[in-house]
Amino acid sequence: MQAHSILLGGIPMLFYGDECAYTNDYSFMNDSGKNYDNRWMHRPVIDWKKNEKRKRKGTNEYQVFAGTKLLINIRKSHAVFGDYGNINWMSLHNIHIAGYVRYDQHQSIFCIFNFSDSDAYLTWFALREQGCIHGQLLLDLWTGNEYEVGLDNEYIVLKPYHFVILQQNK
Repeated sequence: MQAHSILLGGIPMLFYGDECAYTNDYSFMNDSGKNYDNRWMHRPVIDWKKNEKRKRKGTNEYQVFAGTKLLINIRKSHAVFGDYGNINWMSLHNIHIAGYVRYDQHQSIFCIFNFSDSDAYLTWFALREQGCIHGQLLLDLWTGNEYEVGLDNEYIVLKPYHFVILQQNK
Protein backbone atom coordinates (compact mmCIF):
# COMPACT_ATOMS: atom_id res chain seq x y z
CA MET A 1 0.00 0.00 0.00
CA GLN A 2 2.87 2.41 0.69
CA ALA A 3 4.24 1.91 -2.82
CA HIS A 4 0.79 2.45 -4.31
CA SER A 5 0.29 5.61 -2.26
CA ILE A 6 3.74 7.06 -2.92
CA LEU A 7 3.69 6.43 -6.68
CA LEU A 8 0.08 7.42 -7.34
CA GLY A 9 0.80 11.12 -6.95
CA GLY A 10 -0.21 13.92 -4.68
CA ILE A 11 1.00 13.91 -1.10
CA PRO A 12 1.34 10.33 0.16
CA MET A 13 0.23 9.59 3.70
CA LEU A 14 2.79 8.01 5.97
CA PHE A 15 1.38 7.51 9.41
CA TYR A 16 3.75 7.97 12.27
CA GLY A 17 5.63 4.75 12.75
CA ASP A 18 4.91 3.32 9.27
CA GLU A 19 8.55 3.83 8.29
CA CYS A 20 9.70 1.51 11.13
CA ALA A 21 7.11 -1.27 10.68
CA TYR A 22 4.77 -0.27 13.50
CA THR A 23 1.41 -1.99 13.45
CA ASN A 24 -1.92 -0.55 14.53
CA ASP A 25 -2.02 0.36 18.22
CA TYR A 26 -5.39 -0.47 19.76
CA SER A 27 -4.53 0.73 23.26
CA PHE A 28 -6.60 3.87 22.55
CA MET A 29 -9.70 1.69 23.06
CA ASN A 30 -8.96 1.66 26.82
CA ASP A 31 -8.95 5.47 27.06
CA SER A 32 -12.43 7.04 27.26
CA GLY A 33 -10.98 10.30 25.95
CA LYS A 34 -9.83 8.59 22.73
CA ASN A 35 -11.84 5.38 22.21
CA TYR A 36 -14.46 7.09 20.04
CA ASP A 37 -11.83 8.03 17.42
CA ASN A 38 -10.02 5.19 15.61
CA ARG A 39 -7.42 7.59 14.19
CA TRP A 40 -5.57 7.01 17.46
CA MET A 41 -4.61 3.52 16.24
CA HIS A 42 -2.14 5.27 13.91
CA ARG A 43 -0.56 7.26 16.74
CA PRO A 44 1.41 4.66 18.69
CA VAL A 45 3.66 5.36 21.61
CA ILE A 46 7.12 5.47 20.05
CA ASP A 47 9.42 2.64 21.11
CA TRP A 48 12.90 4.08 20.59
CA LYS A 49 14.56 0.64 20.86
CA LYS A 50 12.31 -0.60 18.06
CA ASN A 51 13.25 2.44 15.97
CA GLU A 52 16.95 1.62 16.36
CA LYS A 53 16.31 -1.76 14.69
CA ARG A 54 15.86 0.13 11.39
CA LYS A 55 19.67 0.28 11.26
CA ARG A 56 20.15 -3.49 11.63
CA LYS A 57 19.95 -5.58 8.44
CA GLY A 58 17.65 -8.56 8.67
CA THR A 59 15.04 -6.90 10.88
CA ASN A 60 11.52 -6.03 9.74
CA GLU A 61 12.23 -2.45 10.78
CA TYR A 62 15.29 -2.29 8.50
CA GLN A 63 13.41 -3.82 5.56
CA VAL A 64 10.48 -1.41 5.88
CA PHE A 65 12.67 1.65 6.49
CA ALA A 66 14.98 0.84 3.55
CA GLY A 67 11.98 0.12 1.32
CA THR A 68 10.29 3.39 2.23
CA LYS A 69 13.50 5.31 1.48
CA LEU A 70 13.84 3.51 -1.88
CA LEU A 71 10.25 4.33 -2.86
CA ILE A 72 10.76 7.99 -1.98
CA ASN A 73 13.99 8.01 -3.98
CA ILE A 74 12.29 6.42 -7.00
CA ARG A 75 9.55 9.04 -6.85
CA LYS A 76 12.06 11.91 -6.52
CA SER A 77 14.22 10.56 -9.36
CA HIS A 78 11.50 10.41 -12.02
CA ALA A 79 9.54 13.48 -13.06
CA VAL A 80 6.62 11.31 -14.22
CA PHE A 81 5.60 10.89 -10.57
CA GLY A 82 4.75 14.58 -10.30
CA ASP A 83 1.07 15.48 -10.41
CA TYR A 84 0.72 16.64 -14.01
CA GLY A 85 -2.47 14.81 -14.98
CA ASN A 86 -0.14 12.20 -16.48
CA ILE A 87 -1.72 8.96 -15.33
CA ASN A 88 -3.64 6.29 -17.23
CA TRP A 89 -5.37 3.49 -15.35
CA MET A 90 -4.81 0.17 -17.07
CA SER A 91 -7.44 -2.43 -18.03
CA LEU A 92 -5.90 -5.46 -16.35
CA HIS A 93 -8.73 -8.00 -16.60
CA ASN A 94 -7.84 -9.36 -13.16
CA ILE A 95 -9.77 -8.17 -10.11
CA HIS A 96 -6.77 -8.71 -7.82
CA ILE A 97 -4.44 -6.38 -9.69
CA ALA A 98 -4.43 -2.59 -9.88
CA GLY A 99 -2.20 -0.76 -12.30
CA TYR A 100 -1.56 2.58 -13.85
CA VAL A 101 0.95 4.23 -16.15
CA ARG A 102 2.75 7.44 -15.23
CA TYR A 103 4.25 9.05 -18.34
CA ASP A 104 5.93 12.01 -20.02
CA GLN A 105 7.50 12.50 -23.44
CA HIS A 106 10.61 10.51 -22.49
CA GLN A 107 9.30 7.53 -20.55
CA SER A 108 6.38 5.58 -19.22
CA ILE A 109 6.45 3.83 -15.87
CA PHE A 110 3.98 1.03 -15.18
CA CYS A 111 3.00 0.62 -11.52
CA ILE A 112 1.28 -2.73 -11.06
CA PHE A 113 0.15 -4.18 -7.72
CA ASN A 114 -1.17 -7.59 -6.72
CA PHE A 115 -3.53 -7.08 -3.77
CA SER A 116 -4.21 -10.81 -3.42
CA ASP A 117 -2.73 -13.45 -1.14
CA SER A 118 -2.27 -15.67 -4.23
CA ASP A 119 -0.21 -15.42 -7.39
CA ALA A 120 -1.86 -13.15 -9.95
CA TYR A 121 -1.40 -13.43 -13.69
CA LEU A 122 -1.34 -10.43 -15.97
CA THR A 123 -1.27 -10.84 -19.73
CA TRP A 124 1.36 -8.80 -21.52
CA PHE A 125 -1.49 -7.47 -23.64
CA ALA A 126 -2.30 -5.04 -20.81
CA LEU A 127 1.13 -3.41 -21.29
CA ARG A 128 1.09 -3.72 -25.07
CA GLU A 129 -2.22 -1.85 -24.97
CA GLN A 130 -0.26 1.03 -23.40
CA GLY A 131 2.46 1.12 -26.07
CA CYS A 132 4.92 -1.62 -25.10
CA ILE A 133 6.15 -3.80 -27.93
CA HIS A 134 6.99 -7.51 -27.99
CA GLY A 135 10.59 -8.13 -27.00
CA GLN A 136 11.10 -4.75 -25.35
CA LEU A 137 12.95 -4.79 -22.03
CA LEU A 138 11.40 -3.09 -19.02
CA LEU A 139 13.40 -2.33 -15.89
CA ASP A 140 11.76 -2.89 -12.50
CA LEU A 141 12.86 0.15 -10.51
CA TRP A 142 11.98 -1.64 -7.24
CA THR A 143 14.09 -4.81 -7.69
CA GLY A 144 16.42 -4.00 -10.58
CA ASN A 145 15.09 -7.02 -12.51
CA GLU A 146 14.41 -6.79 -16.22
CA TYR A 147 11.29 -8.12 -17.88
CA GLU A 148 10.95 -8.84 -21.57
CA VAL A 149 7.53 -7.96 -22.96
CA GLY A 150 5.93 -11.18 -24.14
CA LEU A 151 3.15 -12.04 -26.51
CA ASP A 152 -0.50 -11.33 -25.74
CA ASN A 153 -1.08 -14.91 -24.58
CA GLU A 154 1.89 -14.85 -22.17
CA TYR A 155 1.86 -13.60 -18.60
CA ILE A 156 3.81 -11.72 -16.02
CA VAL A 157 3.23 -13.44 -12.66
CA LEU A 158 2.96 -11.29 -9.56
CA LYS A 159 3.52 -13.09 -6.26
CA PRO A 160 1.09 -12.39 -3.38
CA TYR A 161 1.13 -8.68 -2.45
CA HIS A 162 3.96 -8.13 -4.92
CA PHE A 163 4.33 -5.07 -7.11
CA VAL A 164 6.49 -3.94 -10.01
CA ILE A 165 7.53 -0.47 -11.14
CA LEU A 166 8.41 -1.07 -14.80
CA GLN A 167 10.23 1.68 -16.68
CA GLN A 168 9.81 1.95 -20.44
CA ASN A 169 12.12 4.38 -22.19
CA LYS A 170 10.77 5.86 -25.40
